[in-house]
Amino acid sequence: MLYKYFTEKLLGLQDVDIEKVEEIDNSIHINCRLKRKPHKCPCCGKLTDRVHDYREQPIKDIPAFGKHIFIHLYKR
Repeated sequence: MLYKYFTEKLLGLQDVDIEKVEEIDNSIHINCRLKRKPHKCPCCGKLTDRVHDYREQPIKDIPAFGKHIFIHLYKR
């Protein structure tokens, strides 16, 4: 799992868990998810760490090592 640490540092990612890094054709795809932390429920206002639903936010980053970089961020 050492490559995940270097990927986080290289791209400046914070507060995310990198789930998968894969090379497809001439691009690198990084799947990551926000770390779970307590937040207020939008309905009742109570503090919880449960998440009802996630959505994907695709991000195209600048090329690195001659390859296109795509970050697939799953967030609440």
